[in-house]
Amino acid sequence: MSLSDDMVDDLNGLLNTDEFAIEAIFNSVDTINVIFDNSSVPVLDVDTGGIIMAGPQATCKSSDVPDAKGKTLKIDTVIYYIKEAQDDGTGVTILRLSRD
Repeated sequence: MSLSDDMVDDLNGLLNTDEFAIEAIFNSVDTINVIFDNSSVPVLDVDTGGIIMAGPQATCKSSDVPDAKGKTLKIDTVIYYIKEAQDDGTGVTILRLSRD
């Protein structure tokens, strides 16, 4: 098995709803598994020296969320708007979410 295959298997394990993930509805259509973080944590902005707030985000397979920016992600009964999609190049995308 190749390293790439191992990484996909590991990702599938992490995004298993019996482990760390939950189900979400992407763009009102597709059910996908995500790791959801709904914290609002102050983070020091290195560039400006100021404090920024990190809001809700979801981690998912990049292949599950093509062209995600501007679309929606429904978690439980809450609809979040995808403000930013950061594909890390390994098959994982972090979705930065907003309720408005």
